[in-house]
Amino acid sequence: MTNEMIIFMKRCELMEQGIIGGTGRFVDIEINDEIKRLEEPEEIHTYEYWKKIGYQVRKGEKSQIKFTIWTYKKGKAQIDEETGEEVSKGRLYPRQASFFTIAQCDKKVIAN
Repeated sequence: MTNEMIIFMKRCELMEQGIIGGTGRFVDIEINDEIKRLEEPEEIHTYEYWKKIGYQVRKGEKSQIKFTIWTYKKGKAQIDEETGEEVSKGRLYPRQASFFTIAQCDKKVIAN
């Protein structure tokens, strides 16, 4: 299962539990050959991802949402015998990640 799938399923679970809200947008999902219309859950992201998309998690905010996702670690670079190109063989490892909601973030202000 990809991280995207893991996170979406966890978002749905958290919304059902009332921990996060919905977005007001709806998605159609096929479950057992039946199409169900579900409200899309509020977005959650890691600290690093919020930073990447231009937000800053407020100082002092604590993550109440933690679960395991995959992380990629690069391996040592090796030379491919057939192509002669340098290839890095990495591996995926499970890791515990902390997630934050938009309510815990502020949009970064870009000074001119």
